[in-house]
Amino acid sequence: MSYQSGQEDRVREVRYSPEGMLQFTPRLYSNDTWSVSIHVKEFDQIEKYTNYVTCFFSQRNIAETEDDHTITWEIEFFPRGVKYNKAKIIWGEDVPEFSLKTVRLRVTCKYPQLDEERFKVAVLITGVQNKIDHILTVHERTEYFSNKVRVLNVDNLIPYDELALSSIKLSPHLIGAERNNLSIQVIIAPMGPYTCRDAPPFDFK
Repeated sequence: MSYQSGQEDRVREVRYSPEGMLQFTPRLYSNDTWSVSIHVKEFDQIEKYTNYVTCFFSQRNIAETEDDHTITWEIEFFPRGVKYNKAKIIWGEDVPEFSLKTVRLRVTCKYPQLDEERFKVAVLITGVQNKIDHILTVHERTEYFSNKVRVLNVDNLIPYDELALSSIKLSPHLIGAERNNLSIQVIIAPMGPYTCRDAPPFDFK
């Protein structure tokens, strides 16, 4: 509550104490405020290099005392590779067409006046085990976005060959009654000046 009410002295006291710093570990909130989902149906029927695009709006800050500006994010998902078409450089040289065998997520910040700010970007990928769907794979990145750096590419979300060989051996990331759907959830959360990046200790006995 001290953090949400802007009690800076109390926040600093807790944040920099050995017992309190982990209270500022960023969480992966899966509600609509911080995340968006993309569902790919009939994966076996889609063409190579098909991309899925969506947008969502997230808060720029977690604390309620900060500004309530929202940030627009464009999310692109490439489940069957990425293709760059043939192009021409300004001075006339041709750039040949080429493609990448990767499962990529592209995140683009659309906020026009963003100074350098840090965000946690996470991708939760659903899989199946014993006929039960659950979050099978998680990718996390901490990145700085700014007016000059607006795009983040995350490659190899799922091994490309794993999906390419799905007709021989089904990928555990293919879900649904026919085992031909993909589902991912993208979470973007701001990381303020008090955010703790240390991993919580686990004592397994």
